[in-house]
Parts: sequence; structure tokens; C-alpha cells
Amino acid sequence: MKLPSMGQIGVEYGRTIQRFPLVILSAIVGSIAAVILVENEASPQPTVLYSILLTSILALPLLTALKLTAEKSKLPNAKL
Repeated sequence: MKLPSMGQIGVEYGRTIQRFPLVILSAIVGSIAAVILVENEASPQPTVLYSILLTSILALPLLTALKLTAEKSKLPNAKL
């Protein structure tokens, strides 16, 4: 098995961001919320960050499914 080059990884990463921008944004927001929650684990009370984290977790499969459905249906102006 041949490993991909760094250039090929960069190209594929760019294509993924262009194809699924909202999914990537949701993953980044969820990751940031999770890191902040782990760093501040001394606070046992739920904060807004829990809601942001759970919303981004739910948004990942939803946005992916919407984008793939829009592509399959060949909807014009499908900017998901």
C-alpha cells in the first residue's frame, strides 16, 4: 500500500472543505466546545457549552445527509 503525499492530502482536504463546509464548521465548533469543557471540568453545572457540543454532534449526520441528498437530487443552488 502506497502512502499519499502531503500535496495529495492537501488537495483532498481542500475538496472536502469545498464539498462539506457546514459539516466541517460544525465539527470545528463541537471540538472547540469539547476542549473548553474538558479544560474546565471542575464546574459540574451544565453550561451553554454543553448545548453547543450536543447540537454540533447532532448537526454532523444531519448536515451530511442533507448535502448528499441535495447532490443526489441534483438540486440547483444547493449550498449546504
